[in-house]
Amino acid sequence: MAGISHSMLSRIEKGTATPSIETLTRLANALGKPVSRFFVDQSERHDCSFVPAGQGVTVDREGSSYGHIYRLVGHVLSGNLSVEPYVVTLDEKSQPWSTHQTTGIQFLHVLEGKMKYRYANRLYDLKPGDSLLFDPNAAHGPEDIESVPVKFLAVFFNIREYS
Repeated sequence: MAGISHSMLSRIEKGTATPSIETLTRLANALGKPVSRFFVDQSERHDCSFVPAGQGVTVDREGSSYGHIYRLVGHVLSGNLSVEPYVVTLDEKSQPWSTHQTTGIQFLHVLEGKMKYRYANRLYDLKPGDSLLFDPNAAHGPEDIESVPVKFLAVFFNIREYS
């Protein structure tokens, strides 16, 4: 399928021949994969985290001081992308906090309750089923908690920096 001989393929597989970029491209096309797949250690890239219903790790994040409860419900363990999904709960003790700023990308999906959520100079009425995706460098956060409890999925995406 790649248009190379069986003997050449065998030599490549055994490590006795070094394929050209053209040969690698042909092999990748025949396999329906990107050429980069040949250069990635796939054994280290199969992350999966399972969290049973109602479980997770309660994490003290900056919003915790405002009564926001963050329950981590998964995590990517390798690679250069950090992904942290939380179920955030706001109850009658929670305070509005709409001046938070972070890096990366943030995604919110409301599961229960209602709130007014500030993003920069806009105010969004969020209710169950509503989603918001934004760059969290601008000031953001719940400005008015209208019905409790408010529960929402918050997913934080960041590029990991290695030193």
